[in-house]
Amino acid sequence: MRYFACTLAIGIALFASEANSQTFTTLLQFTGTSGTANGANPAGSLTLSGTTLYGMTSTGGGAYPNDDGNIFSVGTNGTNYQNLVSFTGNGARQAVATHVAV
Repeated sequence: MRYFACTLAIGIALFASEANSQTFTTLLQFTGTSGTANGANPAGSLTLSGTTLYGMTSTGGGAYPNDDGNIFSVGTNGTNYQNLVSFTGNGARQAVATHVAV
């Protein structure tokens, strides 16, 4: 299974696809600064650990002015979304890096 996040004209989402397939399944649609999947504009790659994906967004993640992105986790089936860290602009903001598993 391949997992990826991207920003599209129809919305900002996480997707899954079988290898060598042209069919994509939407796992999660981000909701911006509030809602059940806060975050927007996913950036960098996703890190897979067991059945959990970890990623970052460059905007959203918290209510203004704490909307400079976040670090999130979500199950590979699109459930159990958690906003792990909201960037507030104090020290970190608008992350665009790749995770490193340790």
